[in-house]
Amino acid sequence: MREAGQPIPAPIQINALFDTGASGSAIKAGEIAPLGLQPMGIRNINTPSSINVPCPEYAVRVILPNSIVLAVTVIETPLEGQNIEGLLGRDVIAQAVFIYIGYTGTFSFSI
Repeated sequence: MREAGQPIPAPIQINALFDTGASGSAIKAGEIAPLGLQPMGIRNINTPSSINVPCPEYAVRVILPNSIVLAVTVIETPLEGQNIEGLLGRDVIAQAVFIYIGYTGTFSFSI
């Protein structure tokens, strides 16, 4: 956007879940609208309950609470019935060392 002379939108904050079962990252439908971004295209996804669901895809930067900044592509998809607004999939996890300590319910994510 900077190269195109467009203003950089203010960041939005969402609650996201690391999801080792998701190949890509996702954001809940409607959450990305305040950024005013245009989709890069449409990607068909499969979910546990459906196949070939068309979802808009966006190039974004994710800033994690520990100030790690990642450039990723997210799809906008309904995450109905969830207490989250986003999923960080294996596309994000593959960029770092991710350690989940199950018995304490904690994790470490470092680049």
